[in-house]
Amino acid sequence: MQKTMTNSNEIDSAAPGTKPSPRPASRRRLIRVASAVFLIAAVAYGGSWYWHALDHESTDNAFVEGHISQVSPRVSGHIVAVKAEDNQWVEKGTVLVELDPADYEIQLNAALAALRSAQVAALMRDADVDLTAIASQSGLNDARASVDMALANVDVAKAQVETAQGRCREIQVQIKTARLDLDFAKSQEEAARAEHFRNLADLERFRHMEKTQTVSRQQVDHMAAAADMTAANLEAAQKRVRAKETMIQQSMAALATAENQLVQARAQVKASQSKLEQSRAGWQAAQAGPKQVDQSRTMTGTAKADIEKAQAQVDQARLNLAHTRIIAETSGFISNRSAEPGMFVQKGQALMALVSKDVWVTANFKETQVARIRPGQPALIRIDTYPDAVIKGWVDSIQHGTGACFSLLPAQNATGNFVKVVQRIPVKIRISQEPTEPGLLLIPGMSVIPEIDVSDPQAAMTSESSHSPRAGKPKKS
Repeated sequence: MQKTMTNSNEIDSAAPGTKPSPRPASRRRLIRVASAVFLIAAVAYGGSWYWHALDHESTDNAFVEGHISQVSPRVSGHIVAVKAEDNQWVEKGTVLVELDPADYEIQLNAALAALRSAQVAALMRDADVDLTAIASQSGLNDARASVDMALANVDVAKAQVETAQGRCREIQVQIKTARLDLDFAKSQEEAARAEHFRNLADLERFRHMEKTQTVSRQQVDHMAAAADMTAANLEAAQKRVRAKETMIQQSMAALATAENQLVQARAQVKASQSKLEQSRAGWQAAQAGPKQVDQSRTMTGTAKADIEKAQAQVDQARLNLAHTRIIAETSGFISNRSAEPGMFVQKGQALMALVSKDVWVTANFKETQVARIRPGQPALIRIDTYPDAVIKGWVDSIQHGTGACFSLLPAQNATGNFVKVVQRIPVKIRISQEPTEPGLLLIPGMSVIPEIDVSDPQAAMTSESSHSPRAGKPKKS
């Protein structure tokens, strides 16, 4: 209204008869048109941004990540050479650092000497097993033969005892028979003596009677012949008595000899039985020979175990010696090198890092943003270092757990006062388009802003099932 009054005053103050200037009106129209165009453009941009935001999810909490392998020694020692420089590309198997191998060569030589000693000891144990087996078998055979011989000697001694006992009984029978014969011979001798004395008495009487011529000379001669005959019979009877007595004495001597032999035979039986017991004891001792063989074989097994142990020590020494040459376990760029010649490094100490060319983006979306994010959905990646560069990618996977779950001190929401905080869920985005600008680098740790197209979750699931997301760029359906 003030502007209208001002304009009226200007018109009224104009000189009479002069025509008003059209410039202010056209300026107003131009301003209105410009304002309308700006408003339309703003509405169109805001609408397009709104509709774009409905089908896309983006976050600035995203970084480039890659495989970073720490290079560390497996053995301790002094560094004698470093064969890699910072930011140098090395292939897998390239020697990066060399440690002083002298100590480990000495350890290998000592292990080889211990192995040879164990092998010699095993050969000696094998020889001991063979000798023990031979000696054991020989001892068993000797013990068996000794037992058999002792049994035979016992049987022979018992047979001798039985023979001696039979001989004693036979001699005793002979003595008994001889004594009966002696008694009979003595009775015959007494009879012959009585008859001879009777004939001698008759002969004397006949000789007296011959003087008186009572009897004839013929009768005297006949009586003298009868006396001579009875004398001869007496002498024969006496001889038979003496022969029987001699026979009895001989039988008594034979009986004594037989009894002595019986005693000796019985002593021999006892000696043979004692020898048999000794032989059986030797047999029992010889039966321990196989156990000694088994024990020797067990010791042989121990010797073989010693060989295996020594071989393991040799292998470990060789491995330690090989570990003095630290090689690249994977291809990559050398980064964060701290190794220098002359340093003493410990086992597991980080010397440098290998950064692989394979990189991806880890985007930490809010939990309210991942409802429609699916593996296989396309994404655009803007790099903070290169604001004008845009790289294509696709969703590889979604981590099964929020970032807070894997933190060093995860939150314990069940204790204390609970404060709800929107969680972040890491989403892995693979890069499907290499940078086309020369000199554009993608290295772990760079900040990026990914934007995921979530307009068609079903198409993303179909694309996920029709190809392997890790193989490369998703196929277009």
